[in-house]
This record gives sequence, C-alpha cells and structure tokens, in this order.
Amino acid sequence: MSLEIGWASWGQLLHSVRTGDTAFGHLHGMGYFEYLKQNPEHARIFDEGMTSFVTTNGLAIAAEYDFSAFSMIVDVGGGQGTLIEAILKQNKQPRAIVFDRHDVVEAAKSKLASVGIADRCECIGGDFFISIPSGGDAYLLASILHDWDDERSLTILRNCRRAMSSKAKLLIVEMVIPKGNESFFGKLLDLHMLVNFGGQERTEEEYRNLLSAAGFQISQVVKTSTPSSLIEALPV
Repeated sequence: MSLEIGWASWGQLLHSVRTGDTAFGHLHGMGYFEYLKQNPEHARIFDEGMTSFVTTNGLAIAAEYDFSAFSMIVDVGGGQGTLIEAILKQNKQPRAIVFDRHDVVEAAKSKLASVGIADRCECIGGDFFISIPSGGDAYLLASILHDWDDERSLTILRNCRRAMSSKAKLLIVEMVIPKGNESFFGKLLDLHMLVNFGGQERTEEEYRNLLSAAGFQISQVVKTSTPSSLIEALPV
C-alpha cells in the first residue's frame, strides 16, 4: 500500500469505528482490491510490500513447522510464491501449487523459475471465492483470512474443505490475538484491516468458531519467532 492512500484511510478511522464500514471504501467508492485492479502502480507497490512481509514470516514458518511429510501443498492466495519458495527450499519432498489471480500467478511463474524450483511448483490462476484446486494434502492460507469478514472468510474455508480429502490438513498463518491487554502488533494491524479492507485479526477462540462453521477443528497452534502463528486444522 502506498503511503498516500494508507494515511488517507487512517484519517477516516472515526468513520469505520462508527459504522463498521471501511474508510477506504468511504473515500474511494470501491473496495481496496477493486482499486488495485484499476491502479496498476498501487497494485505493484502492494505486491512488493506483501512479498517483503511474507518473506519474514515465511522463513520463520518454514523453519518452525514440519512440511516434510506432505507430498502436495496448495498455497491458496500464494501471491508470487515467496512463502512456498521458502518451504520448498527447506523441504525436498513436497511439490506445490501456487493458486492466485491470473495476473498474479504470471509473475509467480517467472519468480519461481528464477530461483530454480519451477519444476516442483505449478502456478494456477483462479478465484478462491469460486473454487480451489483439489489434490493437495496440505492447504495453506497465509495472511488471507484477515483481509475478509467472517462471511467471506467462510466462503474461502468452505471452498478449501470441498477441495480437500478427509486426511488433508489446513494450515493458516495469521497473527492470533492473545488474551489480555499486553502490546501486540496484531492489535494495530486489526485497525489497519478495519479501515482499509473490512477484515480483522482474530483470537484463537474466534478462529475455532470460524473453522468449526466451515467443517474443521484446530489440532494445534504453532507460535513462531514473528508475531504470526500457524494454525493447523483438520476436516471433521
């Protein structure tokens, strides 16, 4: 996100607090992702920012969770493949699918080829609100659900559930809000999601309830050296 449009949204924080609607939509008359489609330069800056964010988290996730037992990992909303790159370099067994918008996966193809893992990773374009590729034994959602409210998050999760076998695992990477009033970066990010995207960061209990409604149960929550955690969930 460029500083210009980011600060403008924060300047309308009171609107979001009063109404529950995004300040971004109030200012621009459209949602953030729709705005990115119409403004390629802002989309480029956003993608670069997300790549940097995922790089830091990806290295921690790849080091602190065992991906070696999986044969096919589907990275849902995987962007340019930054996280799956870290996972595949750390683990020689799995293959992967990066699933994202058609325009995004075109960039992912070039990036994955440049780092020498294109032979282990297929890039597929599509819309995770409609359907998600089947055939994985792990489905990865990294910094995806916090972009969306519960209703749209449930649509994504249910599409994952439909694509998954009964033995597959769902892996969610997000900042899980802890109990209490201690300082935590995810609390600031929660406001950022409110004013710009209409999404939210969630507590572990909120994730349990959301996942239960989509046909999953949490099996473990793995904390990392970053503010992000990995939530492992199983189909029920």
